[in-house]
Amino acid sequence: SGIAKELKVPLAMDDGSKKEGEEAMEIDEDAKESPRASIRSSPQRNIALSILKNQFSRRRSGIANRRHLGSHECFVRRLLLDSELQPEHGGCVNTIRWNSQGNLLVSGSDDTCLHIYNPYAGGKKQLLARLQTSHTGNIFNAIFLHHSGDRKIASCAADGEVRVTDLEKGMVSKVAEHSGMAHKVANDLESGHMLFSCGEDGVLKSTDLRSTPMQGCRTLVKLEGEEGKTVGMMSLSMNPMNSYQIAVAARDEHTRVYDRRMLRRGSNSSTSSSSSGIGDFSKPMAIYTPTEFRREK
Repeated sequence: SGIAKELKVPLAMDDGSKKEGEEAMEIDEDAKESPRASIRSSPQRNIALSILKNQFSRRRSGIANRRHLGSHECFVRRLLLDSELQPEHGGCVNTIRWNSQGNLLVSGSDDTCLHIYNPYAGGKKQLLARLQTSHTGNIFNAIFLHHSGDRKIASCAADGEVRVTDLEKGMVSKVAEHSGMAHKVANDLESGHMLFSCGEDGVLKSTDLRSTPMQGCRTLVKLEGEEGKTVGMMSLSMNPMNSYQIAVAARDEHTRVYDRRMLRRGSNSSTSSSSSGIGDFSKPMAIYTPTEFRREK
């Protein structure tokens, strides 16, 4: 396999080591404009400042180097097709996600089915299960639920429904429903029993999976624009280091981050819109807007 080959590329040193004499060399400022720019030994050296710079460099260089090397053109050109998962879906594949162990994949498609693959098996053995979800619209997102032993999968679709498929019991339960297409689901990493979803209705919902289906669903946010029009939500993402923080992308120029501990649950009435065009039950803890789309107050 082409991917299995090791790429031996010299990495930038992140241990703070320097070549002999490198720390004591600098460009002569007075000679920079001269074509015969000289390099001279620094007559003075601030030891404390050098140590601080060295420590700061060691902390950042590891991540910086990995990001730089991972996006380098030479690495992209070396990427080869390792395998194609078989058998195929009967429609467009809209979502694919790894499990937490990195040995299984779940995919969702316009054929309203979920496929679970072992990508490391050969041929038709890759497909471990083909699941009928009872969705009546294209599946947009599917994930393995945390702390379920990869036996439960949450999915959302164009029919607005959020469903959980239990592989062990062979059951499919509708746990939440949006009034428009449901685009994204996310699961609480710490407990695994809280499921979040968003959709075209501009609503961010939370569902306690320990409750009776459809009974544990609560509305956290209803997003409205300046004129009271619904702003559809397209995606959401939970902070892996703080599961209380949820970032939401919508059909406007803003990206909002909410702290779900600060949101009033279960309300069905929106507040008046603010100057930033937000009519949520509770304001986000942060709003990010590209500079070219920022409006003057």
